[in-house]
Amino acid sequence: MNRRCAVCLLALLGYLAPFVVPSVVEAQPPAKLYRIGFLSIIAGPGALTAAFLEGLGQLGYVEGQNFIIEYRWAASKSELLPELASDLIRAKVDVIVTHGPAATLAAQQATQTIPIVFGSMGAPGAPVERGVVASLQRPGGNVTGLAVDLGASKILQLLKEMAPKVSHVGLFYDPTVWSARSLELVRERTNAAAKPLGLSVQWVPVQNANDVDRAFKQLDSKTNGLLLENSASINRSQKRICALALQRRLPALGHGGWFADAGCLTGYGQDVPEMYRRAATFVDRILKGAKPADLPVAQPDKFELVVNTATAKALGLTLAPGLLAHATRITETAVGATQAGNVYKIGMLSLADRTDTKSAPKFVSALRDRGYEPGRTLVIIERFAAGNLEQLPSLAADLIRQKVDILLTVGSSETLAALKATTTIPIVFVSPSPVELGIVRSLARPGGNATGMSADVTPEVTGKLMELLKQVVPRLSRVTVLWNPDQLGGSRIYESAVRKAGQVLRVVPQFANVRTGRDLEAAFATVASERPDALMIGSDPIIAFNRKRITDFALKNNLPTVSYERGLVDDGGLMSYGPNLGDMMRGLATYIDKILKGAKPADLPVEQPTKFELVINMKTAKTLRVKVPQLILVQASEVIE
Repeated sequence: MNRRCAVCLLALLGYLAPFVVPSVVEAQPPAKLYRIGFLSIIAGPGALTAAFLEGLGQLGYVEGQNFIIEYRWAASKSELLPELASDLIRAKVDVIVTHGPAATLAAQQATQTIPIVFGSMGAPGAPVERGVVASLQRPGGNVTGLAVDLGASKILQLLKEMAPKVSHVGLFYDPTVWSARSLELVRERTNAAAKPLGLSVQWVPVQNANDVDRAFKQLDSKTNGLLLENSASINRSQKRICALALQRRLPALGHGGWFADAGCLTGYGQDVPEMYRRAATFVDRILKGAKPADLPVAQPDKFELVVNTATAKALGLTLAPGLLAHATRITETAVGATQAGNVYKIGMLSLADRTDTKSAPKFVSALRDRGYEPGRTLVIIERFAAGNLEQLPSLAADLIRQKVDILLTVGSSETLAALKATTTIPIVFVSPSPVELGIVRSLARPGGNATGMSADVTPEVTGKLMELLKQVVPRLSRVTVLWNPDQLGGSRIYESAVRKAGQVLRVVPQFANVRTGRDLEAAFATVASERPDALMIGSDPIIAFNRKRITDFALKNNLPTVSYERGLVDDGGLMSYGPNLGDMMRGLATYIDKILKGAKPADLPVEQPTKFELVINMKTAKTLRVKVPQLILVQASEVIE
């Protein structure tokens, strides 16, 4: 074969590829979609969930393709954990990942059959002492995971090395997180490690923020050093504890690097996000057939040492160069400097009723990439209106009372409420039609205190949606459009684009108005009486909040749906084509970083989406008995089986 023929053959194969490959794809059995439950004592996603998702990704798992994750947050209310665990079981999850001892115990009490993986739990003996596992080597039941070593010997050695004159150490701990036997075990280990160093230890309980002042008063007069346990109650009061320790000239060391960032002398402990990254390997092995009973409880293998040189200087301590050389990180954050902006507050205003579990981890990951650690150097305060537009103004006002540094909004209603509440606090938004709605003066020069990402969907994208629907439903002649006509400038553009696409494709659009959640029933009645061939769903906060009601109605009435937002596809809709929200949330992190470093929203141009995704729910297609052409399937960014 000569060179010219070879080139021609390659060109022919390239032309035929889109038609040949789909037949191969069609012959492949669909990948199993695993359902993973995540039960946590905290209030929402953060560094730990981001690390866990990253670990799954490294093992070949893609959210929405071969797994979905069901989050249940107790928001520090441990009494909610049993019901949340039961809810996960009703969701028929394949495995439950837990955060916090209370979450692990609640999950274990709820099921003896569904595998449970704990990401971190007490000292090495704690899982055994609490009765969670039979032994570290042979757990024996349906639970395994990673146990946290408190490192009593190492942290006491560090304290003695940094402050040689220390002889009597106060130790703040939360007695509610330990069983009597576990607490006895930890005390024995700590006292045994202290004795050869010439140290005595006074154990002082701290169960909540109100106990902090009492705990300092309870310390013996001879106390000249302080150790801080890693517990929720102590972590929430870490800045005050570090400040009071410095006032009393006490070198304070905490079980976790974040204590040094809060102003204490040193933080030493496990890299907890890394433990949740490793928890993904347990989940992987279990999903591939391994039994928790046969998977030994793992120990942490990464530790971090953070030293605060500003605090050392304030205490008059000279730190050995060798010790500083072994530090994972050195900080110079002085006690009280957080008030000057070293710990930032981001207020998030949302019409939803909970955190979006797909985009939030990407947002948190983007913040971490820029040097922020949610929960440590940056705090996210969330306020949810649960679909009630009237609640947005008061929630915005509440965030302002919290003295947030930036307001974060996703949606036009939230952004407008934030703008009415403040003209000084920077607002970073995702919103359609920001110019038409008066949110900014122009995309290039916003001009006020708001900037962010425009969620405008162009007429071309609207035409693409109608075209996709026509290809999947060739008989399509009438389509009902669920929309909110009050979306000002954006609604006029949208209506014009829908009608133009309908003329080209010979499809008659019928508009059903949905201004509030109460309008949905009337819209459903209209659809049921007119019997269109499909539904086209507009982009609007009220529609997004009620998306499950909409998709359930569509399935019940055998109606294919298409929309801009992939959330409707996750909830049972047929197709979506629109901007990638995860990418847009990563973009918001860039704006936040620039503003916290001194940039003005007025000078930061509003960006427009550059990445669009086509998502198809094949389970819904089968239910509706709709044949999705292979040519569309190969264009899809994601196919949900």
